[in-house]
Amino acid sequence: MAVWQCDFHILPEAVFKRRRDGIPHQLSEKQLNRIDLSANRWLPDNHADRLTRLLPEIASWSPELRWWGSEIGDRIDLLYKKGTPVYFQIRIDVRRINTVLLHDFLELLREWHCLLCSADTGQMLRPTRSAVFGCLVGSPTLITAWRWLGNKSNGVASAGHRPIFICHSSKDKPFVRKLAGDLSSFDMPVWLDEWELLPGDSLADKIQDGLSASSWLLVILSKNSVKSQWVKRELNAGLAEELKRKDTFVVPVRIDLCRIPIFLQDKLYADFRTSYDDGLKRLLRRFDVAA
Repeated sequence: MAVWQCDFHILPEAVFKRRRDGIPHQLSEKQLNRIDLSANRWLPDNHADRLTRLLPEIASWSPELRWWGSEIGDRIDLLYKKGTPVYFQIRIDVRRINTVLLHDFLELLREWHCLLCSADTGQMLRPTRSAVFGCLVGSPTLITAWRWLGNKSNGVASAGHRPIFICHSSKDKPFVRKLAGDLSSFDMPVWLDEWELLPGDSLADKIQDGLSASSWLLVILSKNSVKSQWVKRELNAGLAEELKRKDTFVVPVRIDLCRIPIFLQDKLYADFRTSYDDGLKRLLRRFDVAA
């Protein structure tokens, strides 16, 4: 394990159902080693295919061990015994935390009724972003990695910076998710509705709070977004915020041959129409980040 990798063991909820006191708050290494995962099927038959959608599979040193990801970056490990998974782990690269990967991986764990156990502390966690990020922030691995990197702020350290708010139509979600993931990989925190909003939240209040707390507003310009009333509301709020700050706040991102709203026609935009990579490089230069 690299000094910048933080490990979490993945365990099925079912192994704790017989405990009188339910799911423990913490497991010792001895308790963890006593858990036998070979007795029952606890992952779906297509689990390997689902993991491959998150990270590419890479070669391992054993036919019974499968790896997804990178040897020194984010990696998922699965060890099998006679075809049955007996050890499941994710290693998170804390130098540059991939929030999209974590979001999708935690969704899988909830679907598969699994829990996480921190290899650093033995703390048991539900598969939610708040629980995992809270654990990462206090992780000895993260502290050690920061010291090793000379106290340079990476990954979670960027959580202290103001996020980038992405204003978009829900019909453009595939592009927006990719962009949000790429920005996050450059240590730039992102405010994205599906990552921040929970059932019962006031949509208007949450979006207003998100806009006020953000460093930039990226408005995704497309044939879908220029017709969206929600996008128009967010854009109007963003332009009002720009006037208040007396500085650039709204940054247009064009992804197709749409009509440019009149209030944005005097602004240069990051053009993703012909090349995603060129558009991303231009956008990162706006944020003083080298691609």
